[in-house]
Amino acid sequence: MLVETLITASPEFMHSLSPEEQKAYFTTARDFVAGRVSKQNIISAVVHMDEKTPHMHLSFVPLTLEGKLSAKALLGNQRSLSEWQTAYHACMSARWNELQRGESSMITKRKHIPTWLFKLGDRLDK
Repeated sequence: MLVETLITASPEFMHSLSPEEQKAYFTTARDFVAGRVSKQNIISAVVHMDEKTPHMHLSFVPLTLEGKLSAKALLGNQRSLSEWQTAYHACMSARWNELQRGESSMITKRKHIPTWLFKLGDRLDK
């Protein structure tokens, strides 16, 4: 029904910004997503300043131009999602040129650990 994204940067970068620049960062990020999914499809964009690193949770309804509900049509596969991330970096680094694009898993071939397995590993340390 919706796609939730997490928008942030390194703690060092986020804390180096003034409150006005942090607001500009999150506004620019929201505008980037709105340009891809349409502003009226954004359900919420909530900035959290109460945790270690400022970040924004942005949720949108994945409606196609034809009005069909389809996250796959908007986000595509791993390759097209990586292209989204590259375009996002280009947009953000146009203003904040110190931002670095992380290496794509398409290049590194790293795999993500399922949440349940990650949580199980945490219990093994105790």
